[in-house]
Amino acid sequence: MRIKTPKIINILMFWTLISTPALAQQQMGSQAAMNACANIATLLQMGGPQLQSAFGQHALFAIFQQTGGTGRYLPLVQLGPVHNVMIGGENVLPLGSFLTCRTVHQNGYADWQLAFSQMTQRFENFQFNSVPGGNPNPNPTPNPNPTPNPNPNPNPTPNPVPKPPSDNQACQKFPELCP
Repeated sequence: MRIKTPKIINILMFWTLISTPALAQQQMGSQAAMNACANIATLLQMGGPQLQSAFGQHALFAIFQQTGGTGRYLPLVQLGPVHNVMIGGENVLPLGSFLTCRTVHQNGYADWQLAFSQMTQRFENFQFNSVPGGNPNPNPTPNPNPTPNPNPNPNPTPNPVPKPPSDNQACQKFPELCP
């Protein structure tokens, strides 16, 4: 199986995102946050040495330990390419930012919690939950026929994109972002 490497423009866009010192002092902004989520998902589908440009040492150790040294998370690979990103929210903390987002893929979606360190300019911690075949749309589709349906919906609408916790909860979860 051959893995496509990212186009140079994507690498440059991502490097611009992670190399801006003022990034964690203010909110990323929706476009930068969307790019960060999409790029993290894509990097963790590809694995390899390019992970070092995005993740801190603690996160890299966990990634390689959890993936048997490949840096590729098979549940993310199985979701297919990222098609869309939805931002749940962002907390600006004393030493970084905490971001929640959903990446929508060809074959499902993944909900993310990302911890970005202002000091290292890297993602120092993350969590994701992949949902293969799930419907990522948090809004129910309108029913043109208002009569009740006796059969339960086989594809129930999932929860909306998770919101970030309060600053105190975020600091407890990712203490490296707080003094």
